[in-house]
Amino acid sequence: MGLKIRKAQKKDIKEILELQKSYSESYWKEEDFERAIKDKLVIFLVAEEEHIVGSILGFITPSKRTDAMLHETRVHKKYQKKGIGKALVDEFCKRIFKKGVKDIYAQITEEHIPFYIKSCKFKKSDSWIEVKKSQ
Repeated sequence: MGLKIRKAQKKDIKEILELQKSYSESYWKEEDFERAIKDKLVIFLVAEEEHIVGSILGFITPSKRTDAMLHETRVHKKYQKKGIGKALVDEFCKRIFKKGVKDIYAQITEEHIPFYIKSCKFKKSDSWIEVKKSQ
């Protein structure tokens, strides 16, 4: 069948949650993905072969519509190193640039810096430092 990248749909949520669990994570909930699918500022894509092997989620910032945040890219571990992550990032960038975005920032961990810089041609911005406050 080959790799197909398309817009995420509600029917995909179960597989996307399973993909998240394969990383021993549970950050996203079903309702989070449902909202993301409906939100016009969000680009939410899946990569599939016979089933979903990866996903990417990001959004146009509501205050400055020329900026976007790539929030999460995930590829099933057994499908990594096959160009799927790069294909997802490339398609995300193509679609979000068509919406008038000029700059895409990626929220990533340190271990993923080489992927984004070498494979996807992002540059370090040194603009953002992540901090968190929880209730």
